[in-house]
Amino acid sequence: MVDFADPTRLVAYGARGRVRVHRLTRDMFLPNMIERDSAIRVARVDGDDDLADVRPCSPDELNMADADRTDAASPSTGPYVPGGGVREWRL
Repeated sequence: MVDFADPTRLVAYGARGRVRVHRLTRDMFLPNMIERDSAIRVARVDGDDDLADVRPCSPDELNMADADRTDAASPSTGPYVPGGGVREWRL
């Protein structure tokens, strides 16, 4: 799990962060893919990391991730809703 505002920094154990994965298939290697999900970082007994309480990122968390980026598109021009904007999560 990485920090919402800085995807190069890991969050502390017990803290919520954005999920970062590496995808490796026979055809390609895609490192450091930042998912639109968040989870809590937990330590496993064998010393590796694990995650708990996985859920989609809320709009506030997604906005926090883009707040410090100077190249980020404004929410009113997002590609996720026809005509621009960001779709609201409904649970």
